[in-house]
Amino acid sequence: MISQKTPSSTTAGDISIMSSPTSPGFSSSATYNYITPPMCTKWQDRLIAYCKEHHLSEPLFQDFSDRRGGRTAWTTMVTIGSRVPEPLRIWAKFSYEVTYVNNAREDAAECALQHLQGNHPLGCACGSS
Repeated sequence: MISQKTPSSTTAGDISIMSSPTSPGFSSSATYNYITPPMCTKWQDRLIAYCKEHHLSEPLFQDFSDRRGGRTAWTTMVTIGSRVPEPLRIWAKFSYEVTYVNNAREDAAECALQHLQGNHPLGCACGSS
């Protein structure tokens, strides 16, 4: 999971990172400094508005790391918890570098919104973590 300590979008910031509990061989936490690119939250905002309009709980975005050779790829799972019998969990279609993890959140939000609206786009994974 990633939590940004600096909310501004174009300043230097620190992030704390925890790897997925199901990913073997990863360190439990690390800290990186980087310049965050300007953040676009169009799909995240649309998903939040849809959830409010339909009386669903606010979406929870969880970021996961995956070590690939000498690099680490990041992806996101969005959980919407007011579904019976289990919450809805949707994974992003793609993985990104840590500086672009917001793109993974946008990707997951787009998939979740399309799923909630009855569309089931190719590449979007729905299921439990």
